[in-house]
Amino acid sequence: MRRKIFIILVLVITAIQIDANALKYQESPYLQQHADNPVDWMPWSKEAFAKAKKEKKMIFLSIGYSTCHWCHVMEEESFENKEFAKYLNKYFVPIKVDREEMPQIDSYYQKVYQVMNGRGGGWPLTILMTADKKVFFSGTFIPLEARYGSMGLWDLLKKVVTLQKKNPQKLTDIAKSVESLMKQVERVGQQQIGSLKGSQLEQTFVKDVAQGFDSQNGGIGNAPKFPQASTIIALLNIYSVNHSKRTLSMATSMLEHMAKGGIYDQIEGGFYRYSTDAQWKIPHFEKMLYTNAELLEAYAIAFNITHKKLYKKVIDETIALLKEKYQYKGLYYGASDADSLDEHGKKEEGYYYVFSHKEALDALRKAKVAHSEKILEYLGISWEGNFHNGLSNPFINRKISVGAKELAKAKKVLKAL
Repeated sequence: MRRKIFIILVLVITAIQIDANALKYQESPYLQQHADNPVDWMPWSKEAFAKAKKEKKMIFLSIGYSTCHWCHVMEEESFENKEFAKYLNKYFVPIKVDREEMPQIDSYYQKVYQVMNGRGGGWPLTILMTADKKVFFSGTFIPLEARYGSMGLWDLLKKVVTLQKKNPQKLTDIAKSVESLMKQVERVGQQQIGSLKGSQLEQTFVKDVAQGFDSQNGGIGNAPKFPQASTIIALLNIYSVNHSKRTLSMATSMLEHMAKGGIYDQIEGGFYRYSTDAQWKIPHFEKMLYTNAELLEAYAIAFNITHKKLYKKVIDETIALLKEKYQYKGLYYGASDADSLDEHGKKEEGYYYVFSHKEALDALRKAKVAHSEKILEYLGISWEGNFHNGLSNPFINRKISVGAKELAKAKKVLKAL
């Protein structure tokens, strides 16, 4: 496979068409992406909520960002579907929010999702509210038609509309329950923080992290698994005060597993946003500037404590990547897309980053890289692959050892593919 296309989303505002919706006036590139949808999107505003009250319509809130893969999929399936858009416009006031433009709005509704579903959310975030802005449903990506064990979005909205017509009080009761739960969570959270001081707060934090810690694979929780840079930094800062081996061990375990896993780009450097599996092998193939900035801080603090060469290597490679691919005239791009174009011009997630064993081996042999097959085994690039269609996303096979010079030469060859 030729790794010849790297998509960086540039802040380009597309030409405004006559039938564009209210998002055409927005500066956000994410909102601009939806400006030509047949959905009558409105930005988060007093006007949108006033419209919902005046027309006695429910609110359909969708939160995402410009490089979000599943946001693109949901747009293609649902928001570009004229028939579905007509139905959505008839019964709802659709509102679009860019999480990067309004992080405070996203943060609140992510908490709502967590309270309602008992787990962390993500993007796109889909929220249904009454006309007076009370939440009665929360979800993430929802396919237009039922699949993945999920009800289809169209069927969901039809059920909601039917319920709103026949028994509107039930929606109101659900919304009141959600609002009450949110108030309880906020009140309990404040009470807990207020009752803990100094070392108590540190002990409670470390204990909470330990309860969800994956001692086998590093990281917190199961799949999908996020880098949790702020948690790692907090653990390292606490260690600098109390010198607890357990505290340092959890932090360094996460850093080492990520640095050797597929969530880290073993060929070009830099971290993807999260891993789709618990072993850190297969990421969601988008790189966020803020994710890498936070992790640079975490690895720098860890290096100052431990002086491990691995951490210095990650820091150097990540900085080099950001300078090469993300910097332009003193400014940095916010993210790179998970999707890139394949040889047929079709968007495929991760296409730029994954390898076929045959192509990689042929390239290494042509470049006369010693121990080519062993190097590919070290990088987790196999005949059977670990991704779609027999392709492999590189990670470090800890059971294999290779020479530093040969590995550096191999990575240079693979990067050029």
